[in-house]
Amino acid sequence: MKYFITGITGFIGSHLYKRLLKDGHEIVAQVRNKKRAESLTKEGVKVVFVDLSIFKDQSLILPEVD
Repeated sequence: MKYFITGITGFIGSHLYKRLLKDGHEIVAQVRNKKRAESLTKEGVKVVFVDLSIFKDQSLILPEVD
């Protein structure tokens, strides 16, 4: 499956994405900090650089995930 994760650089998010990758899933992550995203992309996580305020826009179209 393909998951979209916010908060991936935090405590819970970091453990969650590592487990999902280990289980063979694909990850798309919302990230604000480009430095923190570098290690994620090396691990195979697709990164989207946006602020969470984008979710206020009702016409928002998210990356396709399960």
